[in-house]
Amino acid sequence: MSAATDHGAPGRASSRRSDPSSGRLARLASLALASLVVLVTPTGAHAQAEITVLATTSGLTHVSAYGSTIAFSKRDPATGRYRLVAGRPGGTLRTLAVPSRKAPFDVDLGPGRDGALTAVYSRCAVEPDVESAVAEGTLDYSTARRCRLYRYVFSEGRERVLGRLAREGGSAFLPTVWRDRIAYASAGATPRAGLFVSTAGGAHRRRLPRGPAGDASSHAFPLIMDLRGTRLAFTWANFPDTCDGYTIDPEARVEPLETALYVTTDVDRLRRVASACNQIAARFSVAGAAWRDGVPVTGLVTLSGRSFGLDVLAAREGSSNAILGGYAAGEMLADSLAVVGASVVAAVRVRPADQSDGGSRVIMLPPPLPRRANRVGRAPTPPPPAAPGTARSAR
Repeated sequence: MSAATDHGAPGRASSRRSDPSSGRLARLASLALASLVVLVTPTGAHAQAEITVLATTSGLTHVSAYGSTIAFSKRDPATGRYRLVAGRPGGTLRTLAVPSRKAPFDVDLGPGRDGALTAVYSRCAVEPDVESAVAEGTLDYSTARRCRLYRYVFSEGRERVLGRLAREGGSAFLPTVWRDRIAYASAGATPRAGLFVSTAGGAHRRRLPRGPAGDASSHAFPLIMDLRGTRLAFTWANFPDTCDGYTIDPEARVEPLETALYVTTDVDRLRRVASACNQIAARFSVAGAAWRDGVPVTGLVTLSGRSFGLDVLAAREGSSNAILGGYAAGEMLADSLAVVGASVVAAVRVRPADQSDGGSRVIMLPPPLPRRANRVGRAPTPPPPAAPGTARSAR
């Protein structure tokens, strides 16, 4: 496979293969909270539709939802630290009374033990490299150190530390809650993350299957996790030697990143739902893990020239993945998504043509409409490798 053109999207310089924590300086845009409407042209046969911008921020953010409430991070330009924000889309958003952190919150919303709206998240003594993530597209929490998990119950209005769930001397991060269960990732002295589920306040812990380890000289890590009952949906990133059967060009300036959505079952089997590789434009990246009516939902990012697209997928077991809605996102590259009723809320990074940092937005997409079924986990045959030094078109 030929080298991909650098679009300021997920990927790493090849020299970073053995050093996941190294960074690159990025220009951070100033914070500006806003609520406005922009027009986009959905892909496929959809007519032009309105996308509501709920908030904008410099740096990165991640969005989660439960019921009619969303939560995400916003960066304070005066301090450079991130605060946790929650509220109803289109309504009042408020900053929660929890300590800030130097990295975006890996927040997840769900029901607590008594069904009350609960947020879980981590804070770390040594945070992941956010500046590098802004420049390169992936925030790797497994490189953080001494992370602890916290729970915020909205009806109580205060934060509580969760039990010591990480391995001795290690970190726990990317938590997700569903009643008396909390799933999370944990890493020790080296950034090799394992996945676990804990019940009864941490008294019982069980290891879950995880994604592939990648090639021998790099590492792999989880990006987003969402628990629903006893099933866990998560996106996983690794730097493989091959993507969808194509051997990666070792001279590629940007090391290829493969992202995939996996779903666990009650018997600890792992099902690979959808995958993408940032050197294959038709399936550029997989963004987010959420649930809708008991069905895993994710976003498939496509790339055509320098314009990103987003297909919202419902991963029905035993059948084709249904593409619920397709949107031409232009300079907005989706990182995560959440389901609010019939709508999808997404956290996107703005990537201008000059590849500067355009900050992030939290947007609400129009309600997904059934469109077509397609086996995205084993998607249409990708286009043949382009000639060296040329960009590949997604259409």
